[in-house]
Amino acid sequence: MKNAFPLIILLLTFGGLSAQNCILPVDAYEINEIADDAQYIYTATQSNGLTVTAKSVFSTDIFDAETSNLPSNTLLGVAVRQGQVYVSTDSEILVLDDDNFTIFNLEAAGRLLVTQAGNLAVAGHDYFYLLNADGDVIYTQDLTELMPNQCCPHISDIHQDADGNIWLAHWDFYQYGVFKFDGAEWAVFNSENSDLPIESPENTNCVTSINNRVFANQFTGEIYEYDGADWEILHSSAQPEIPEFADINEFVIEADDYNILWVGSNSWITEEASKLAYKQGNIWEYLNLPLSHSEARLSRLHKSAVDPNEMYVGTNIGLLVIYKDCLGVLPNEVTAQAVGQLNLSPNPVTDKLQLPLPATGTFSYILTDGTGRPVREGTVNTDRTLEVGSLPAGVYLLQTKNAEGVFVGKFYKAG
Repeated sequence: MKNAFPLIILLLTFGGLSAQNCILPVDAYEINEIADDAQYIYTATQSNGLTVTAKSVFSTDIFDAETSNLPSNTLLGVAVRQGQVYVSTDSEILVLDDDNFTIFNLEAAGRLLVTQAGNLAVAGHDYFYLLNADGDVIYTQDLTELMPNQCCPHISDIHQDADGNIWLAHWDFYQYGVFKFDGAEWAVFNSENSDLPIESPENTNCVTSINNRVFANQFTGEIYEYDGADWEILHSSAQPEIPEFADINEFVIEADDYNILWVGSNSWITEEASKLAYKQGNIWEYLNLPLSHSEARLSRLHKSAVDPNEMYVGTNIGLLVIYKDCLGVLPNEVTAQAVGQLNLSPNPVTDKLQLPLPATGTFSYILTDGTGRPVREGTVNTDRTLEVGSLPAGVYLLQTKNAEGVFVGKFYKAG
């Protein structure tokens, strides 16, 4: 095990406001898969072994073949189950215990997922496995049998939806598809039985879900949505659902616990720097990432398993930790209740905030800070202003409510 360099804090700009600590970089490279628990972030890398980052101080330890008993620096997957950390090389599953790796299973290898039932799902080159807590194989499926006219599905992502279905995205030249396993039977979606494309030779193909909708992406810049019956294009250059991504030809996607779809971009057409888009209500918001096009490529998005406020962005040159409260990201349940967005002014504000609310009627309000903590509540006065001069500098969310519904707006309190 060796220590990496300490964290450097970045200052970023969003929506015209200066926000500190919205994105923090972590020393981890060539990331294949990400997992976390209450104390650590774990990244399985392509050639640098396993990185373990302490959330409290953001110091990183690296476990590789040179400084630990890890047999290979190439890791395909990582997962955390009941306090145990599991990693997959290209030939075995190992468990990390007190800085030492021991063999958990010698048969399975691939992308890892802890299922809702507590088993370890492993999706590899040709096979899918379910392993119990002792490392025994309790279920296996030859994936090539599900695709008799194609060869060798390379699994790029594994996901379990709210109903317990396990979804796999795979990639290869002249083939692309999505597998669904409901615990008893398999379904395969590809160009032969759906509107999915014929191929996607890229290991950043992802699959994720929000409620009963499933999303998948592929390398030509298309994102698909499955409603339980059909796959339809959600975004493409011809049908740009995400306006600023109309000319982007490569994505990674993830849905979070706020029911928000996050999309990361890799642009080889426009040569723009990578950025994130997330759909807040009916509006796509954008976040520029501190990565230059010439050196960075997004490989994975991962929602935190324990903190809904955190989203992790894996790249070939580092890991980024996104703090949603700093950005003013709201659960979509909140924005779904809103009947209007408040264009608060002035913004930034130093003392008195103007609220563009109807002149008549009574409005209650709740004011929360960047961590989501309520700091004030009451009734909006008749001149529709709010005194904020005593508040510390930072990002705030204002929710107002009357009989017609909820109105929400964000503002920055200047120091």
